[in-house]
Amino acid sequence: MITMRFYRNVYAATNALYAKYPGYPPVFCAAMIVTISHFFASLSIFTILRKYDVFYLENYIPNKFFLLLITIIWAFIVYKYYAARSKGIMNEFYSKPLKTRRWLNAVALLAFFGPLFTFIWLMS
Repeated sequence: MITMRFYRNVYAATNALYAKYPGYPPVFCAAMIVTISHFFASLSIFTILRKYDVFYLENYIPNKFFLLLITIIWAFIVYKYYAARSKGIMNEFYSKPLKTRRWLNAVALLAFFGPLFTFIWLMS
């Protein structure tokens, strides 16, 4: 049995959303949404640390494109992780009541836009 944790719920909700539309690979799209959520959450954390003079990420990376390389590698890892477990995650998701699934859809939106808006707010 697969335990449903936060990003697995986000993955399942976005996978169910993209499965409704033909032409979009739901596993890939959902994995990329999870990757973008991870990316902005980690950038928000680094921005908070930079605002309080604790840690400067810029001192440890050679240039800005290095973050792109890390994100691409992380996206590949996330995709492989969810592609291998997609069937079990989706079975667990669809076994939940409709009300719970709708709630998880709202949480998925919050997990995507929350770190994004936090990062934008912290950068201003």
